[in-house]
Amino acid sequence: PIKGLYKLSEYPDMPEPEFFSTGWVDFDARLKVWTPAFMVVTGIPTHGKSAWVTALVCNLIKTHGWHAAIGTFEMQVAPHYRDLLRRYHAGAATPYQSARDKVEADAWIEKHLAFISHAPTADDDEDLSLDDIIDLAEMSVVRHGTRVLVLDPWNEIEHKRRRDETGTEYINRAIRELKRFAMRRNCLVIVVAHPTKMNGNRS
Repeated sequence: PIKGLYKLSEYPDMPEPEFFSTGWVDFDARLKVWTPAFMVVTGIPTHGKSAWVTALVCNLIKTHGWHAAIGTFEMQVAPHYRDLLRRYHAGAATPYQSARDKVEADAWIEKHLAFISHAPTADDDEDLSLDDIIDLAEMSVVRHGTRVLVLDPWNEIEHKRRRDETGTEYINRAIRELKRFAMRRNCLVIVVAHPTKMNGNRS
């Protein structure tokens, strides 16, 4: 046998990929969700990338009972991300919620989500590298049964580039590592990439 060189007969039969609803019936024809998979979400600044990804994750949790790990490196988990999740749990992006709604939403968040971020207190402000994040995501899969990993935003992660790597080479390696994690743990990995600037012509 030669490692890396195989005949068709040596490959095991694999089941057909299972597609999952996004929770938006009209949108399912445009976006197929399956695991393992790697997805990048990007677009014009301030046009709702993070909000859309959060809504998608909430839909996947509600529709399929999944658990998600959210790597949030720009928005504080409490109160900002928590309040966003509360609104989506209520089924509408409305700022008004009763005390009971908030308690029910918080219990739902506690059950279905974990957060990869800086420590909840200010005692530990060390930045997390991509390797740290993948290690924590692995633990979340084992501990919570995580099926979705969100990294938002990509540019706020501590990227430890090797001395002999160009920026492009590092990004290629980072994507390969995230894809390997997705394959290894049968997860959907979603990376939110915020462009630093846009050209004046948006047409």
